[in-house]
Formats: sequence, C-alpha cells, structure tokens
Amino acid sequence: MTHSNDRKPTAIVVNDDATQRKILSGLLGKAEVDVREFEGVDAAVEALTTGLQPDLIVTDLYMPGIDGWRFCRLLRSPEYELFNATPILVVSATFSGADANRITADVGANAFLPQPVAPHQFLDVVQALLHNETSIHKPSVLIIEDDRKLTELLSMTFEKHGYDVHSAVNGRQAKGLFLKTAWQVVVIDYHLPDMDSDGLLRDFKRQAPDSVIIMMTGDTDQRLAVEWMKAGAAAYLIKPFDPAYLVELCAMACREQSLLRVEDLLEERTRELQVSEEKYRALYENAPLSYQSLDENGCFLDVNPTWLRTLGYESSEAVIGTRFSNLLHPDWKPCFEKNFQEFKKRGSVHNIKLKVRHKDGHYLDVSLEGCIGYHPNGSFRQTYCVFQDITECVQLEAQLRQAQRLKSIGTLAGGVAHEINNPINGIMNYAQLILDRLGPDSDVAEFATEIGNETRRVALIVKNLLSFARPTKEQYSPARIADIVEATLSLLRSALIRDQISVDVTVPEDIPKARCRSQQIQQVIMSLLANACDSLKEKYPGHNDDKKIFVNAEVLERGRGHAERREDVTLPTSGLRPPTSDNRFLRLTVMDHGPGIPEDTREHLFDPFFTSKRPDKGTGLGLSISHTIIKEHGGKLSVESKVGEWTRFHVDLPIAEREDVEHEA
Repeated sequence: MTHSNDRKPTAIVVNDDATQRKILSGLLGKAEVDVREFEGVDAAVEALTTGLQPDLIVTDLYMPGIDGWRFCRLLRSPEYELFNATPILVVSATFSGADANRITADVGANAFLPQPVAPHQFLDVVQALLHNETSIHKPSVLIIEDDRKLTELLSMTFEKHGYDVHSAVNGRQAKGLFLKTAWQVVVIDYHLPDMDSDGLLRDFKRQAPDSVIIMMTGDTDQRLAVEWMKAGAAAYLIKPFDPAYLVELCAMACREQSLLRVEDLLEERTRELQVSEEKYRALYENAPLSYQSLDENGCFLDVNPTWLRTLGYESSEAVIGTRFSNLLHPDWKPCFEKNFQEFKKRGSVHNIKLKVRHKDGHYLDVSLEGCIGYHPNGSFRQTYCVFQDITECVQLEAQLRQAQRLKSIGTLAGGVAHEINNPINGIMNYAQLILDRLGPDSDVAEFATEIGNETRRVALIVKNLLSFARPTKEQYSPARIADIVEATLSLLRSALIRDQISVDVTVPEDIPKARCRSQQIQQVIMSLLANACDSLKEKYPGHNDDKKIFVNAEVLERGRGHAERREDVTLPTSGLRPPTSDNRFLRLTVMDHGPGIPEDTREHLFDPFFTSKRPDKGTGLGLSISHTIIKEHGGKLSVESKVGEWTRFHVDLPIAEREDVEHEA
C-alpha cells in the first residue's frame, strides 16, 4: 500500500508498554507520519476492520491477549486481504541477528528491529518501508507428497496465506531441495515411493533443528505418532484433513518453535548477564577510582565504595538524592551549576579540577572525567563519572612553586648583598680613617665610631639574609639557640619597629646547645614570629602596651609538666642522634597576646595549604613546612591558645650530646 503525495502517511503503533509507544510515536512524528497508538491487538484490529487503512504497521511481539505473532499472520491471511501488502515493522527486545531474520520470515513481516532501537536506524527503515523499498519476508514451506492433486491443493492454500511454496514427489528430490535453502516448515507424507519417511524426518531434524516438520499419513496407528514426536516432529495429521487446518497448525507450530527458541535464548542471555553483572559488579566495587552518577538535576544516583572511602562516608544512603554541588568548595558552586548544563549538552568532560569536601570538613583536590548516558529516544538519563584524588600532587606542585620562589628570592638577595657589601665596606674603611686622623677626644670621633657600628650591623643583616634565603646542605651540629633567635630578629627588626611591636627575649646564658640545622630552625622561628606579628596587628591596629611578642627558652624533662604531652616522634636516619640519656630536651616558646586560635582551626593548623588568612596574605605552607622540619629534627611543634587572650607555639628540640659540643670545640 502506498500513500498519495497530497497527504501525510499514516502509521499505527501497537505496544502494551506506554513508554515504548511514546518513543516510537515520537520518532514517527519526526518522519512527518500521522500516528495512531493502540495498547493491544484487539483495539488495532477493530480499527482496521472499521475503515482505518495505515501505510505502515509497527508492532511488538509479546503482548497480552492476541500477541504480535498472531496479529502479523492475521494481516497476511486471506481474511484480511486488504492488508496483505501493508508493510509491517516488528520492534522487539527479544531477538537479534539471525534470530531476528527468522522471526521476520515466520510472521510475514517486512522488517525487524531490536530494542532499544537506534533513532536514526528506525527512521531509515520507516522511510524504506513507506517507499516500498523492502519486500515482505515470506515464510518458506516444502511439501513432500507423491499425490500431485493433494500437493496442488496444499500449495494453493499455503500461497493464499503468504507462504513461499516448493514441493517434492519423493525423498531423493526432497533431500536435494532441503540442502539448497533454510525451510521454516516441512510437510512430509509418511508413504514415499523411494525411501522411509521416518529416516527423512530424522535427517532433516539433525540438519536443521529449527525447522518445523509436520507429518501426514492415512494410517491410524497411534504408535506412529509417538515415534514421530520422539524424532522431533512438531505435529502430525491423519488424512483426509482441511488444508486450512494444516496452515493454521503450521502457524501454531512455528510460533511454539519460536517461543522455545526464545526460552533458550533468554536462558542463555540470563546466564551471560549474570556473569557480566558479577564481573562488572566486582570491577565497580573494587575499582581504584571513585565513581559517581548524577541525575539531570545534579543529584546523586549512585556512588561506589571507593567514593565512600575517599570522602569518608560509611554508607551511600547519606548522599544519594543530595546535590553534588553541596560537596563543592563555595568558590566552585556557581561554576558547577553553569557548567553542568554545558556538560549535558556536550556529552563528556575531561580532566576537570574540583575541590570536594570530605565528611570531616577538609577539602580534597580531585580530577574528574565523565560522560552522559541517554535514553533510547536520545533524552538525558544520567552521568557516568570517575574522579581521582590529586590533593598530594597539587600540594607537591605548590611546594615546588614555593621552592622556586624562594630560589628566586635567594638569587635576588645574593645580588643585592653583593651590591650592598661593597659600599658598606667603603663606609667602614672611611669611618676608620676618620678615627685614625682624629684624636679620641674629638666630637667627630664619636660620630665616626657610631658609623662603624651601624655599618657592621648592616653587614650582619646582609649576612643573615643570605644565610636564610640561600641555605646550604647544612649538617646537624650543636648550636646556641640565642644566636639563632638573634639572627632571625635582625631580619625582622625594622618591620617590628614599623608595626610598633616589641619583642621580649629570655634565653638563659647556661642553656645547653641544641643539635640542629641552624638555618632550618631560623626558618621556623621566622615563620612563628611572622604569624605572631600578624595576630597582634589584627587585634591592635595601633599602639598598645600588649603589642608584644615573648620568646623564651628552657630545658624540660619528659614526663613532667608540658612535656608529658610530647608525642613519640621518628628520628631522622642521618646526622641526628636519639635524645640524651638524661631524658631532657630544649623548648623554645613564641607567645603573643593576639586574638587566639579557635579549636576547630587548631585541628588543621599544620595541614598543608590550610590558612585562616586572606589568599593574598598567606599560602598555608609556613606552619606545615615548620612542622615537617621540627619532626625531621626528632622534635615536636605544638600550639596552645586561649581565644581572645593568647597563643603559644612550642618548639621542642633534642639537646646536643656532650661529645658533640667537645668535638665542635
């Protein structure tokens, strides 16, 4: 049936699944086809018998009541001659490949598509059917009967019902035809002139187990029927019989045979799916990467165990249904909301950097990859994404950048020091020449002496700056803590004066030397003093008597006072010995009366990149690096604070052994 050029083609969709009807109808609408939907065959047949003449019929196979098998055979029967040539497209989720081709021929359809159907493929097939570019797949039947009149009668009846009919008058001829093609139906007379039909039945069934074989006989011996059924016959008939009944019997046998194939196929696919599910479930649960799936609103549909471990959750119930953006750093939320819509349009994202909040509150740097899953009709279904925790990599990169900046500062400091040292040396020499020419009682001599003192102080500052900015591969050695503190203060003195901050240093003269790397300890003290200055400036913008930093050193013993809280530490493997035998250690304390540090902040104070300052005021690396340095010394860096009143940082260091001091001397 072809449609005229002055009207849109019409199609009917028969499917008991409302979603599938909607999808198929929507696709047909894109092809500018008028669509009538029917939930079942009964309603579709009633519409056809009351005047509906579609240009295309799209049907499922398995439906309640009259199924798609009977519906297709009905449309190809003499009773519905008006629709014998109407194109039929079967869309079913049960078959594929060779099975689909066989089913198409069995039911007399023109084409078959497996579900889920690809939209472009569906539209291509529809256009081909509407333009008569595909022919009806006729089921084939081979009639083996030596009675020519009966053969002609049966052939005519089968042809009226849409079969492609061939015949043979003996067994030898039948064998030749059987080898040339695949027959859906074979009808065999029991009494053949040249061979035993029982043997022919067994041979055919062995060569083509999917063929439906019907036996005919004039004998009434029931034992024959039993033997035929055992050999694989689908049914038998006793002559004489109504040819139309044989056609109906063949259709029923073909349907039963196909259903058996469906059961075998479903059983096989079920086993394959179970194996596949077990394999992918194991991969899903043990994958080294974190997996998550989001719906179209950005809410969690699923996460894997690695995701839960990475972000500190015990169960997925805590996050399923919540928005992914709730876990993002506040700076990332607006960006995600905007880019998620773009992600759904593009279909994939690669190497997206995000900051995701751990359950305990700290943030992880992650790298995310993902793609979009779609429904058969092309609409959004869900996202499929994996991400990797790259926090350590980001920290290492930042430390590398910091090291490169320090190297640059060292290079700059070296150049500046060289330029300063030369004129300083000249000033010192001229000051000495003045002193040599003047008497000691001259007023000018006093000025020259002060010039010499100040230039020596500048030279010391330059020396300390070089030592701090361009450290060497220093070994662990005994060092006076007072000298390290003074060297550090010499670099900060001008800034302290500018900010109106005074420093009270209390280091006993007889305090033992610490075994350390002086430059590294100077770096730690520099960081602690800088933090104390920032705290005091925050609390006291102007002058105040409490705008003071206290630095003191003392010797403590483990198990007494504050030392009881000292944690076990791992000593470095080179250059540093275990603590002294008298169980003592040196403690340097830096204290200020600033605003104090809240408890929740103190918990993360030594974490890399954690800072309570503005981004332009701190990197979050100072205390982290200081903590690492002190730990490498076999000591400990700790903090005490009372919010609103004070903060104390304690640096605990091993005391140098006596033989180290004597060896140095």
